[in-house]
Amino acid sequence: MVGLRDATQLSVGYQRTCARRLGGTVVCWGSNQFASLGAEEHDGRTPVTELDFVVDLAVGWRHSCARLASGAVRCWGANESGQLGDGSLMGAVTPVYVRGLTSVVELSTGGSNGCVRHASGRLSCWGSNTPDRLGFTRALSPVASPTIVDAVEVLTRRGCSGAPVVDAFGRVVGVLTQECCMRAISGAIFNAEVPGKVDDHMHTEFVTVGPEADLFRVVSIFRAEDRRLLVVDQDRVVGIITRGDALRALAALRKVRDARTNDVDIESVAVGWSALTQR
Repeated sequence: MVGLRDATQLSVGYQRTCARRLGGTVVCWGSNQFASLGAEEHDGRTPVTELDFVVDLAVGWRHSCARLASGAVRCWGANESGQLGDGSLMGAVTPVYVRGLTSVVELSTGGSNGCVRHASGRLSCWGSNTPDRLGFTRALSPVASPTIVDAVEVLTRRGCSGAPVVDAFGRVVGVLTQECCMRAISGAIFNAEVPGKVDDHMHTEFVTVGPEADLFRVVSIFRAEDRRLLVVDQDRVVGIITRGDALRALAALRKVRDARTNDVDIESVAVGWSALTQR
């Protein structure tokens, strides 16, 4: 680039390029569709509006992000999938702060999402989760709080009425149900607000059992409001038991009792139940 002699980092995205300069500012050039250059007007090399103290730069498809010396992250450009991380779906010319990030040491962006590594080693991501790009595998992962809209997409695609929420280390931190999502989205529509993040609406009080719990203990601790129990081993979710699971197991046990003249071996039932929770 003619006249750009103090660039310390280059990052290339869709139809545009951005450079971090020695003084911690950023300039971009190329297509300014979706305000992806960080300025309303541009003429060649364009400084990103109100952005300084930048120590790292990452350019996505239609958005860009910068890590600041303070450990915060700011993003600009398109935001239809929440890739700017500010809790809205509105694009931004002036860089906005990604919510909840204060100790970031590494930054990366994808097509319509972003991920960071914290000083503690924890990973956080935001933006598009199609397909499963934010770490939604066996459970919903908050990873810097994906939106309720993302969570609804996962639940409906998998035909689930609810799912455990785990952190970046796989430790269970809550449960998100369809009811949680309905309350969040209907409330947002009524109040003309953004639906919010998973960890704003999930249940933080939930019942768990160990993987070796026998059927009768599981049935005894089901409460009227509980539709599912999390099977947790050392703070990590290894399975989910629903009322339907328990009912089917009870029906199977009744058949075993009817077919035998002696008492059922409870230990053998516990082993079979443990296998069921590992599905």
